[in-house]
Amino acid sequence: MGNPYAPPRPDEPGRPAPERPVDGRPGSPQQGPGPQQGRGPQEGPRKQEPRRPPEPVDPEAARLATRRGLYFGLLMLAVVLVSALRFPWRTAALAVAVVAIVVGVRAIVAARRARVRGAFVPVLGLGVGLAGVIALQTLGTLVAWDVEADYQRCVDGAITVAAQERCETDRLQDIEGWVSGITGVPAPARP
Repeated sequence: MGNPYAPPRPDEPGRPAPERPVDGRPGSPQQGPGPQQGRGPQEGPRKQEPRRPPEPVDPEAARLATRRGLYFGLLMLAVVLVSALRFPWRTAALAVAVVAIVVGVRAIVAARRARVRGAFVPVLGLGVGLAGVIALQTLGTLVAWDVEADYQRCVDGAITVAAQERCETDRLQDIEGWVSGITGVPAPARP
């Protein structure tokens, strides 16, 4: 006994010839009239364009892209860790974020050239975007240096939760005053 899951052999005696599918794939809709009935000029099988196989991945270029992606990941870890430090040290995250953006863009370019498929390139793109957001946030901290320095001094001396909330309120008022001093628009009155 043969394989029960194998398709029937066309040369097996007593078997009718199978109908040909329209596009040549198993499970596709069957062709219209059989061979005994005439076909019109419009009823022939559709010609399907052959699919081009995906271009092969260059292993050496893929290795380079992966290595750059690894360096970018390590730099992003450093950006997150440095941005979590106390105020004066937190400003170093801007330099690390700029380096991470450069390495991330180079990794994206290398991955695209190597034709690396999958989620590698989108993940690198998200990481570059995150590094850009952290860089802008750190740049905003540098611009409002006095406000951040006052806030850090206040938080260092705050022991209770109420004192920490007062520091946060003072910080928001200082930022609103700073922005109104630059734009000329008065800060909204607080209740």
